[in-house]
Amino acid sequence: MKKNNWPVITAILFSIPLVSFLEYYDTSGFGKPSPEPVYQLAFANFGPLNEEMFIADEDGNNAKPLVPGPSNESNASFSSDGKWVVFTSNRNGPYDIYIVHPDGTDLEQLTNDDAFDDQASFSPDGKKLAFVSSRNEQADIYILDLATRKTVNITNHAGGDFRPCWSPDGKWIAFSSDRDSKNPRGIFSIFHSTEFFTMRNDGTGIVKRTFLDAVTGCPSWSPDGKQLLFYEATINQVRKMNNVVTTPSTTQLATITLSDNITQALTRDTGEKIYPRWFADGRIAYVTWQDDGAIKFLNSNKSVKGVFNNPSWSPDGKKIVYDREVGNVWPPYDKAYSKDKQFQLIRTGVFPSFSPSRMQLICNDKTAGIMHNQIMQMNVDGTHRFILFGDSVKSALAPVYSPKGDKIAFGFGRFFQSIKGPAIGDIAIINSDGSHLEVLTNG
Repeated sequence: MKKNNWPVITAILFSIPLVSFLEYYDTSGFGKPSPEPVYQLAFANFGPLNEEMFIADEDGNNAKPLVPGPSNESNASFSSDGKWVVFTSNRNGPYDIYIVHPDGTDLEQLTNDDAFDDQASFSPDGKKLAFVSSRNEQADIYILDLATRKTVNITNHAGGDFRPCWSPDGKWIAFSSDRDSKNPRGIFSIFHSTEFFTMRNDGTGIVKRTFLDAVTGCPSWSPDGKQLLFYEATINQVRKMNNVVTTPSTTQLATITLSDNITQALTRDTGEKIYPRWFADGRIAYVTWQDDGAIKFLNSNKSVKGVFNNPSWSPDGKKIVYDREVGNVWPPYDKAYSKDKQFQLIRTGVFPSFSPSRMQLICNDKTAGIMHNQIMQMNVDGTHRFILFGDSVKSALAPVYSPKGDKIAFGFGRFFQSIKGPAIGDIAIINSDGSHLEVLTNG
């Protein structure tokens, strides 16, 4: 699931529109208040099952959950004095910004909005936070004053703005943006490019720093504030990294000198290198997916084994806070936050379908349609799950009940020809108990 945590391309977790709708009638009459949801709506989601925050020693030992819970939490970073950690969580419904002490005490929710708030970082003086939010129906960078709790949108641009990073003196913010991309945004694939920009901490004085027509991400300031460290990749390499089928890809680390905008490549080897961090002593660390998410150091044989998403070090370098996925039961059956209380949202496997009797739910058993899928059935509450139908060669994709509920139709064959070769798929049906396969088309 690590491919779902691509840090620059999108701050917004998206759900593929594979939705099944089940209505429960309110006996008090439609439109009247009801304590229970009137409808159930099942959907599929490419995001992690349970992304949890961990804090560990600098060598990765003694790792423990920072704030245990069944929610998804990510993108943590330390305050400059090391007394607080800020992170993103959906523990109370929508994704909001929270802070907590490194020992897990004094947890506090800082934002409360139905939008997606993410990627927060403390100003050097600890008085403000910069974060990304979709509350303006686009990915903008906001500043939160921790004393007054007032928020201000400092980018307000139709393009996506990501990963705000404060300069050491707190006067500037570097960020990544797709606002000048010449390529269209893809839905399931990445086509658009991102570049680096800097601006004053009030949003004025925006300067474009890179002109690579590629993907740049995760800025980190040099200790003297004169350079920025980042990773870069071609669009084709990023598309590989975001593919649900693991494909080797390559990113490089580079720096840019702000006085003249000259970039310098730091690496030229193959492999994925992300989340770069420039330490006060001049060391540069990064995460490599080639080694299952381990932390490595530039020009050094030192590494920290483990799975580290978006690691952040305490000011003294003795602690690391990071996130990694701990959920492993697929397909899920999780009740998700709904802005409209009439609708109970349920995250399930891909291509869900409720039976007309409202007693069963079917879906595919793998994490994506591109894989070899079988049809899984479960009770409408997620219990008693089992494989209803599968074939050792062909994939049984996107099952749906007939109006009477006595039959199930699905695609049967090989799909996603751009990756797996010529697609050969037919329409097939089975009885609702999984028996009597009948292929209705031929080639």
